[in-house]
Amino acid sequence: MQYYQLLDLQREPFANSPDPRLLYLSEQHHDCLQQLELAVRLRRGLSVVIGEVGTGKTTICRRLIRNLGGEGDRRTITRLFLDPNFRCSQEFLADIGRSFKLGGDELKELNERELRERLYNFLLQESLEADRNVLLIIDEGQKLPDFCLEVLRELLNYETNDRKLVQVLIFAQEEFKAQIRRHNYFQDRIAFFFHLRPLGFRETKALVNFRLRQSHRRPATADDLFTTPALWLIYRYSGGYPRRIVMLCSQILLAYIARGSLETVGPRRIRASLVRACARRVFS
Repeated sequence: MQYYQLLDLQREPFANSPDPRLLYLSEQHHDCLQQLELAVRLRRGLSVVIGEVGTGKTTICRRLIRNLGGEGDRRTITRLFLDPNFRCSQEFLADIGRSFKLGGDELKELNERELRERLYNFLLQESLEADRNVLLIIDEGQKLPDFCLEVLRELLNYETNDRKLVQVLIFAQEEFKAQIRRHNYFQDRIAFFFHLRPLGFRETKALVNFRLRQSHRRPATADDLFTTPALWLIYRYSGGYPRRIVMLCSQILLAYIARGSLETVGPRRIRASLVRACARRVFS
């Protein structure tokens, strides 16, 4: 039997898998997502979201793609780059071309001018003639070499009086801010910028309880599992980073089952002492 069934749960509440039912959006995540979606739909051009590891950038990225996908490929063409570690501009342009199905291996034989021309014609056809929104999303943006920023800047120059022909969205860690500052020409293109920060105690508590309620057979009783001191220590040890909160809570529930009698695990609450013991092991 899975441990979550012993706690009267229908599913694993603190799994690392991207289950949309467990997606908790704090106030800042909701604001970021809402403004990002608006910037994309209005075709503003370049958007940048900065945050340390575990602050929820991937969560927002997945939800944005899901929201935009509600209209289907008829309206939005989205391509995602997960590891933008390119050796030269030609390789970057060829990879963008392949992602939009503008060719295969033969793109490697084209020079930069030819690749830009092919991309420009594609954007004209899709954005203007077909009225589709073309979105290029780059995760781990701090890995972008400087020449990639120049490529993106040039793509963002493709525009009409009322829209950019391509939307670029970059999710990156803190060091990307310094890279942006070194390139004013790129910084000037940013239409939307958001800095994600760790959650506070209130939002940490809300995240934990939200996931429990979404997973519990009797949602009204889910908030009783952790004592307030236990939740406070989860916040302190995790630093308010959603990824660390989920990882710690997963280990706490496993330890909770292992330490107690299965017949009595239901009515007992998780206390600060167990959180402290698990946190020392997880974050040592």
